[in-house]
Amino acid sequence: MSNTLNYYNSYFDEYYDKTVCIDMINLYDKFLRYMNYGGDILDLGCGSGRDSFFFSKKGYNVTAIDGSENLARKASKLLGKEVKVCKFKDLDLNKEQFDGVWALASLLHVSKDSIVDVINNVSHGLKDGGVFYMSFKYGDIEYIDCNDRYFNCYTEDSFKDVLKEVKSLKIIEMYKTEDKMQNRDNLVWLNVLCMKNNN
Repeated sequence: MSNTLNYYNSYFDEYYDKTVCIDMINLYDKFLRYMNYGGDILDLGCGSGRDSFFFSKKGYNVTAIDGSENLARKASKLLGKEVKVCKFKDLDLNKEQFDGVWALASLLHVSKDSIVDVINNVSHGLKDGGVFYMSFKYGDIEYIDCNDRYFNCYTEDSFKDVLKEVKSLKIIEMYKTEDKMQNRDNLVWLNVLCMKNNN
């Protein structure tokens, strides 16, 4: 996945400018419906820091991480606090540390061979009853785009198969949305909300 990370380190200004002002309020509302006010949120692959900024302004305690050092630096300026630089596979979370995990358009860069291990690892840091949001491009393919970035796509059925191997998470909502960026009218996203259940 090194080429994917190289893209975000090389084009961080362009990516930041394209994404920082996109309105994601409908996604936020669905996620926060399952959160206690003021809870701890892990923003997994925060990118521009847009979502962390929103949650922080709403009174939540946000920990933001990203694999791109340059994007993390930009996001840190927006948030007024440090964004941790870390790859998903290197995450070392305390047990039951967060009330919610927010992974918008980030885990789609994790290979099919690694996705179960990564989700299990992240779930370790989620409190019992906590909510885990993930989004992926809709489809059943893996591909490399024109910018040499890897993508791993899912449908409802194929992602349910993934979650069968993550015993601590239960799907509470799955829904599709259209892309919010300009000139990507045909792109559809699969959104997944899961709840942690240790029983």
